[in-house]
Amino acid sequence: MNWQHSVVDGKYERKKDSEGKFLPEYNWVWSPMGVINMHEPEKWAYVYFSSKESDDKFTIPQEEKVKWELYTLYRAQKRYFDKNKSWAKSLQSISKKNIVVDGKVLKPVLENHSSGFNILVKSPFSNKTLIIKEDGKIITNE
Repeated sequence: MNWQHSVVDGKYERKKDSEGKFLPEYNWVWSPMGVINMHEPEKWAYVYFSSKESDDKFTIPQEEKVKWELYTLYRAQKRYFDKNKSWAKSLQSISKKNIVVDGKVLKPVLENHSSGFNILVKSPFSNKTLIIKEDGKIITNE
């Protein structure tokens, strides 16, 4: 994010428009995210380093794609809460579609508890259970 600025008395100051309001920032990233929100790390690009001098191939790990879907459900649950002032009690309340990753159907489970929620899904690629909590953190159970 870049702000337009000028130097006044040796200090940086953000520029303002003719009405005295700060000029908007310039948002840019080196890889498209699809949203203007740097707080969605699942949309950040991957950087792959290789010591090979010829073409090298990189594929996004399937487990990461499962996490992307958990983040989608997490955000839907947060939107539901903002609208209804309570957590959704079923996944059908926040998502009407089947979730498919690389041809495999995910079967997430929503658990509500006294301080929030968990959304769990068993990865069809590793058989690990991935859990996203109400704070947006993902943990893995073997």
